[in-house]
Amino acid sequence: MRDLTFLQRFSWRITLTDEETDRAWEIGKGRHQANKNKNDRKSYKTESLMKDNTLAQVHAAAAEIGAKNLLGAEDVAPDVWNAKDHWRYKNMGDAKLGDLNLEFKWRRLVNGAKGMPVDRKDYDANRLVLWTEAVLKDCDCESCGESRTETRVRLLGGGYAQQLWPLGNSYNGDNWRVRVPAKYLTPIYELFEDQPA
Repeated sequence: MRDLTFLQRFSWRITLTDEETDRAWEIGKGRHQANKNKNDRKSYKTESLMKDNTLAQVHAAAAEIGAKNLLGAEDVAPDVWNAKDHWRYKNMGDAKLGDLNLEFKWRRLVNGAKGMPVDRKDYDANRLVLWTEAVLKDCDCESCGESRTETRVRLLGGGYAQQLWPLGNSYNGDNWRVRVPAKYLTPIYELFEDQPA
């Protein structure tokens, strides 16, 4: 059966350089600051969030950097923008690969979700939503589980949001986000023919 373990076993992997790890820290800190005064979405369960939101943002940024590198994808918006400029970029994905509009979702490695979130805006744009994992160099947070000597990213798989949306379950009654179980996700090697070098 194609479950989370299957996706992890056949994932594509990359190690970030120290410079890329430093960039993830810059992006993560910037995003945390930009979103500091925003309300949490309805789908967030406070008890399920990481204790340190900045660290969560850094992990997500590292996952995006790694996924973009693995795919050779291009940025479509700034990595960080002010809350007042959110309207300008809210309908853009995280990257483009040719004509594909990509959205990356970070999964905590330790005690992480068994399903990938898909947002309504991804459905509306029919983005290719991809699930990633990232562990940070010198991080022993609850997501990494132990101190690491390098920043590593795994690209697990995903699918097109319009196909995945009906297979998901609402997060806490949030009509703008669903969780799609891993068994419905397509492994990364099936989404893209050629594995990166």
